[in-house]
Amino acid sequence: MSGEPERTATPDWRADPNSKVSERLRARIIGAARICLERTGHEKLRMEMVAREAGCSRATLYRYFGSKEEILLSIGQENYQQINEEVDEEISHIEDPRMKLAVGLARSMAMAQSGDVTHQFTVEMLNRAMMSDSEGLKALVTERVAPIYRHAERRGWLRAGVSEDDAVNWVILGSTGLMQVGWPVIGGRELNHDEQVQYLARYLFFPIFRMEDLLD
Repeated sequence: MSGEPERTATPDWRADPNSKVSERLRARIIGAARICLERTGHEKLRMEMVAREAGCSRATLYRYFGSKEEILLSIGQENYQQINEEVDEEISHIEDPRMKLAVGLARSMAMAQSGDVTHQFTVEMLNRAMMSDSEGLKALVTERVAPIYRHAERRGWLRAGVSEDDAVNWVILGSTGLMQVGWPVIGGRELNHDEQVQYLARYLFFPIFRMEDLLD
């Protein structure tokens, strides 16, 4: 054995994702795609627009991203991580991890639906993530949910029979479903921030955690 880490085989026509040159060009393409998104929105985004903005040929672009969907998915994942970093600062003062999760998700969903392309993580992006890279999306959500799940397990706050995998899948399906039906509008009325937090605590996280002590 050589001692070098294994690398996933890359088709000959695709760029090596492990090279520094690829990393820089990929970042340039994503930056160009963000500029195009601000101008056109995701529905009208075209690969030729991105290539022109990035200053590369379409052939080069396709070496890094096989489709518009791949670009949107990458942007969505970057935005998700950016939102989490910003939200973490906002909720750092909340001591109860269950409420921290509810407040954090309410804030994250609001930011994801903003018009700011650096935060946008649309329902379409979520659906594409679930179809084309469900494990990648699940890994991102697991990173958020797993520490709180384990803390709740130690404190005896878990509902009987709920595994960590169950919790992660429920959060993905529940939050995606809420965004698909027009969150934060529920029953024809837009919920304010406090109502959003209570709704998530009562209906999304209640099947996972014992939260009776936190509800109005």
